[in-house]
Amino acid sequence: EAVRQNGFALKFASADLRQDRELVLEAVRQNGFALKFASADLRQDRELVLEAVRQNGMALAYASGGLKGDREIVFHAVRQCPGALGCAIPELRSDRDLQPDRVARNCIAWPGARAPVVDVPMVCAGADGGLDVVVACMAGASAALSLGAAATVGDLAREASGRLFAAEGQA
Repeated sequence: EAVRQNGFALKFASADLRQDRELVLEAVRQNGFALKFASADLRQDRELVLEAVRQNGMALAYASGGLKGDREIVFHAVRQCPGALGCAIPELRSDRDLQPDRVARNCIAWPGARAPVVDVPMVCAGADGGLDVVVACMAGASAALSLGAAATVGDLAREASGRLFAAEGQA
């Protein structure tokens, strides 16, 4: 029960409990660092490690060696904590798409993540060769955005999220 209340309590759990996948999954969802106390087998469990790094990117340090070379896991670790890149295998540390500044600019949600839904009722050419876009959320709020000529879908997502949801704490 203590582990269900506080994921870090896994540190004090019996070896049997540290092998209980469902219990460890609950623990890492509360505190990614609980991965440190999971059984060696569970530190090789991709889904479990992904949950841990989404909660705390530095939990990557406790993943099995093979998962430290998994691009998706490293991406989510760096998204949560830029310093987590140092826990990845050397080959991924120099991957340009996993650099913290690039990961921070990637605003597309991962599969299974909750993401705000917006409608784009109007798009037209902007004066600078970019796009003028109107976005609206399901609650009815809308915003006009001007995107530069080199803007990406990620830029649109970031701008829309910032304008429509940040004030509500939903972004």
